[in-house]
Amino acid sequence: MDFVRGGHRIQPCGMSPAVMPAQAGFDNIPHPGLMKALSRRISDGKILNLLRKFLNAGYMEDWRFHRTYSGTPQGGILSPLLANIFLHQLDEFVEKELGGNRPQSQKQAVARLNPEYRKISGRLYRLGKKLKTTDSVKRRDLVSQVRQVQKQLRRTPFYDREKRHPCKVKYVRYADDFVALIAGNRKETEAIRDRLSLKLSEMGLTLSEEKTKLTHWSRPVSFLGYRIKGKRRTKGVGIRAVLIIPPEKIRRITESIEEVCSYRHIPEADAMVEVSAMFRGWCNYYRYANSPQPCFSRVARKTWWAYAHYLVRKTKTSSIRKLIVREETAGRLVTETKNGRRRLTFRIQAGKRFLTLDIFPPKTGRIISIRPVQDWQADLKPFTPLSWQGGRSFATPLEARDRSNGICERCHTNPAQYVHHTVPIRGRSILARIMSDRSQRYTAQALCQECHLKAHGGSFRKGQSNRNAGYAERCSPSVGSAGQKPAFERE
Repeated sequence: MDFVRGGHRIQPCGMSPAVMPAQAGFDNIPHPGLMKALSRRISDGKILNLLRKFLNAGYMEDWRFHRTYSGTPQGGILSPLLANIFLHQLDEFVEKELGGNRPQSQKQAVARLNPEYRKISGRLYRLGKKLKTTDSVKRRDLVSQVRQVQKQLRRTPFYDREKRHPCKVKYVRYADDFVALIAGNRKETEAIRDRLSLKLSEMGLTLSEEKTKLTHWSRPVSFLGYRIKGKRRTKGVGIRAVLIIPPEKIRRITESIEEVCSYRHIPEADAMVEVSAMFRGWCNYYRYANSPQPCFSRVARKTWWAYAHYLVRKTKTSSIRKLIVREETAGRLVTETKNGRRRLTFRIQAGKRFLTLDIFPPKTGRIISIRPVQDWQADLKPFTPLSWQGGRSFATPLEARDRSNGICERCHTNPAQYVHHTVPIRGRSILARIMSDRSQRYTAQALCQECHLKAHGGSFRKGQSNRNAGYAERCSPSVGSAGQKPAFERE
């Protein structure tokens, strides 16, 4: 089995690969081919004309306007979608012409069975039936035979070594990068690569020679933050792909967590929420690797110690030992159970709720078992620990919403979405904002969107209340923007 590490850094035909930058895939999709692909499913001329204008809108760089003759705009909201629509024909080519990702039918699976395995399995079945009808005298000998046959069955390959899986190409694409696992020698792999290159040239693109890599299954390749490496199966029948967490990724996440914990001026609630979100998000991404739990435990241990050193610096404690004794006595260092793991972690109280340092990695997952629809609630919008510098710590909105039970303190009807400082903090220095937020933590009001604007006279801009007159009424639930948050949250 060989790997083909993909390489569309998608470019027009005839252009040298070395000319393009490292992530130039979206910049070179030909507009005629893209519009042709869109017109296969979209018949409305107005929508097609709008998409064409979006592609030809151009861009500004160094205060100069540049026209776009190919590619989709970098950072555009439609660019990933349009690129996937255009490259879908490459996916169809791999699946239909090259037979990629072809499943094995039941008939093919039975034909690949090892005759020796079937023979031993049949013998085990007959011994099991005989064991049910025999008396207690001969039962001990039969149990011994069953155990011996079971051991022999476990050592025997399920499939015949000479009969291969019908699928020769395993193919995965993400955006403009792809990886193909090919069951064959180097000559067959090069032939498949040439066919892929020919298909891309028909689409108006070229296969990047710089990014394309042909390698043996024993040598790992990098793809989407993982390392993919082939490993021979235990019984010697076939080779399976193994996902490995790169050591540099482990080092990078630990350095990021240690960097957050190095700022002792961050409020404890802000630091705990940020560190927990970083650890939880990293583990959720790499949970599909093979045997990731040792790596998770290593990162969790370093996270715990980084947060402990943060508390030592923040509370000016002379040693970790004294910190642990003090936190255990105060009930802030507790043993909790989550995701089937029992660990010693830190816990603080913010308002009526408790915040816990989340060092509980998720359970190991399998990519083939991912459901298309899931409940993605955690870490959709990562919390930034820099908001405390503006006088908006994480503990203030928690305590305000807990005091109001999640209901606006003015209208007592709508849910509370914002926190209003009773004393303005705008225009003050960083230190004055931090001190003001700390002093107002128990007096801040939890308000809804409409009441929050009324508290500021209809405008968040000082001295410009007349410009936004009536804005609070336009944002009421009876108008079209019901329930939508504004792009800013100001007091």
